Amino acid sequence: MKIKKLDVDSSVLKENIFEIINFEKNFTDFVTKEPDFIKDKHPDYIQISIDSSKINLIHFFENLGFRFSEFKIFRSMKLDNILISKSYLYPFDCKIISNTKELKQVLSICLDSRFDDRYSNDDHYLHEISLKRINAFIKKSFQKKDEFLIAYFNSSTDEIIGFQTGKFISPNHVILYMNSIISGLDEIKYREICDHLLLNWLKQEKVNIIDAYSTGSNLSELNITVKNQGFEIHSANVVLRKLYEIN
Repeated sequence: MKIKKLDVDSSVLKENIFEIINFEKNFTDFVTKEPDFIKDKHPDYIQISIDSSKINLIHFFENLGFRFSEFKIFRSMKLDNILISKSYLYPFDCKIISNTKELKQVLSICLDSRFDDRYSNDDHYLHEISLKRINAFIKKSFQKKDEFLIAYFNSSTDEIIGFQTGKFISPNHVILYMNSIISGLDEIKYREICDHLLLNWLKQEKVNIIDAYSTGSNLSELNITVKNQGFEIHSANVVLRKLYEIN
């Protein structure tokens, strides 16, 4: 069992946020580790992500004061190397965000977007906290060499209509993070356009394995990605969290 600090979350929330990882073989160790963990690390919040089929393990941590926070669904797909025709996508295209002016445009899209995560749906936190966290992760993807921030834009007007972040696990394997399109657009139509633009870009980058996850409450995204894109759901996890009151 390991307990790691979540640096982005801790910085945004100005609290000590942790996650339990590599716990399944010795999950009972947390009972003996917790007192020293509290004394040494002064946690405000700790989370754990557990396979939803492992009910006994979920109940074990519930008995220690953990409570439901989020339901996460993991999905993946394999790509061929055949590009999707762009004729019906015109005048839309996509590109890597490379300057702060474009980054600000992407961040402005977030102001009117709804992101479902363990903070936005938690009454313990204000909605603004979730938005600040999303912005911090977008900036991280903009800055880190192994991550990417892609903008979808109208090539006739240069207006950015949406974005996608992600990370290269290896040269041919990526994991997709967060995405959104500007409010007021036909979501189904424009998400399909943006998804095809993304898949073309990934194929051009020689990517053939894509991983992604969704929160279980975002049914529209799940329906689109499974029905229209060809993703297969391969696992689902329950995220539990425990709050501490440290004086």
